[in-house]
Amino acid sequence: MATIGDPDIRGRMLLYHALIYEIYKIEVVGFVVYLGNQRANMETHLLHGALSYSFELVDPRKLNPYVFLESELPEEIILAVLAGTNKNDRRQIIREIISKLHKLLQGNEQEFKRRILQLEVLSLLRDEQKIVNEEEQNMALTIDFTKDIRYQQGIEVGEEKGIEKGMEIGEKKGFKKGEEIGSAKNNIEVSRKMIEQGYSLEQIQLLTGLSLQKLKDLAKAIIRE
Repeated sequence: MATIGDPDIRGRMLLYHALIYEIYKIEVVGFVVYLGNQRANMETHLLHGALSYSFELVDPRKLNPYVFLESELPEEIILAVLAGTNKNDRRQIIREIISKLHKLLQGNEQEFKRRILQLEVLSLLRDEQKIVNEEEQNMALTIDFTKDIRYQQGIEVGEEKGIEKGMEIGEKKGFKKGEEIGSAKNNIEVSRKMIEQGYSLEQIQLLTGLSLQKLKDLAKAIIRE
């Protein structure tokens, strides 16, 4: 993936192509997904003497966002925020993304929060994080969370995993969400996975409650491994 024009990307793609073929001995087709806001202007063809190599450049803005919204996989649904160019329907697209994520992940609050966090990160690439935040608040006003499975079940105590989760209905704007991690070991394991997946320490702190210093030490430990 690329967010800016990269003059060296042709050489790197050629190297990746050669390494994959060398290891797996399979046919390789190269794609670069461009996530920048400006018009993509990178060269996709490398010609050097007898060598000729090219890859396909994919710009999600040329894709229909509803193709992603038809998916039943959360990781594909959130990609709709990158697709399309019509500024007039961006809020509607984001509203539908959040609504479908809630429908699919009802009863799994932790996973829902994780996907919303990913949506916010992707929306930064389109300067639409404000819209995402506003639609999150709107959803809290329009969805009756008393019908949520987690709410109906109340508080579950997980003895084996040491996790205590609580959810309660909020005041004027819908609901308050609360999740308490009952085990420091679980906190660290969740943080480790998020660091490996590329989340920022600030985002991980928001989700786990661990201090920034603790997360920095954990990140250093992962690098040394």
